[in-house]
Amino acid sequence: MNKPESKQCSDSVKQSLIAAFWKHHPVADQTAEELCAETLTFYDEVQSDVIKLTPAGNYQVAKRGGIAHWSGDAMGRRTFSERYVQSEHEWQAIADLPVSLTSIETEIVHAAELLLDRRRCNRPVYVTVFSPLTQAFMLAGELELQRCLQQHPPLLRAVLDKLTRTTLLLLQAYRDIGVTHFYIAMQHRSHAILPQAMYKDLNDSSDVCFLNAVLSGHGQTRSQQSALFPTAILHLHGSEVYFDTLPAHPELAVHYELTPENPKPHSFVEQHNNSLVLGIPLDVWQTSSPAVFAEQVKPIRAVLEQPSILFTTPCVVPQAVPNTEVARWVRLFRQYANSFQ
Repeated sequence: MNKPESKQCSDSVKQSLIAAFWKHHPVADQTAEELCAETLTFYDEVQSDVIKLTPAGNYQVAKRGGIAHWSGDAMGRRTFSERYVQSEHEWQAIADLPVSLTSIETEIVHAAELLLDRRRCNRPVYVTVFSPLTQAFMLAGELELQRCLQQHPPLLRAVLDKLTRTTLLLLQAYRDIGVTHFYIAMQHRSHAILPQAMYKDLNDSSDVCFLNAVLSGHGQTRSQQSALFPTAILHLHGSEVYFDTLPAHPELAVHYELTPENPKPHSFVEQHNNSLVLGIPLDVWQTSSPAVFAEQVKPIRAVLEQPSILFTTPCVVPQAVPNTEVARWVRLFRQYANSFQ
């Protein structure tokens, strides 16, 4: 496999340019063997610099009431036909759950173990973990989440405490089988789901507790190649995202969709010390020329002088995009990156 290409920044710091793509694998994402096999097939065809295990989005809540179904979503996601939480009764039931891994969580940890063992080359493997507050959103939906926050904040904090404890248990299970890189997904830090003012009113510590736990393991031994990649990539999903209380940690990179409703990259860089993962729009990846690609990404690149830049899509690659096309994006990117040597 080709190593990430590099160039010199204006301040003469060596800068690695990294390409990474991932897809959902609906149906196969319910068992360790099938998910591992589908993931390996994708990355055998798409020789990107990073491997990411992408389980079903509801895997952390599926056995806690968050049942979702595969219904042909364009991105490969499962759909919640009905939210589990309808009242204080269900919130309390979640708060009373034991602190233990569910069968599907154990299955996905096993998928990660198989993937680490069977990958054809030593590319870093990222595993997806959803934050406690995003799990609460999955279980209740945005309206019920907001209602509980406004009417029963102690109950919601009790739920978040329980989900934080189960998530930390999952995190440790991944670490126990050798996972060193994490893709942290947060869907709640969007105005459409939980307005920023309400998030501040909640005064919740689960996001910070969870992120600090992820980052606390960054000092463990990693290979020289693995060290090129951030320990954690934080994906803030949706539009009008916000960055309150994010740890200013060099091993935490932030990935969000570069839409008009979201902060411009230069604005983020001016206010935060975290590196950015660039979610380049699909139409830019679909261009046929490295020169055109370079022209499209030049304004974004101009504001970044971080040691490495990971290039990807705004979110998962849509199901309709064939693997051969994603493999072409990798070749296009490497031609672009080589032009800086």
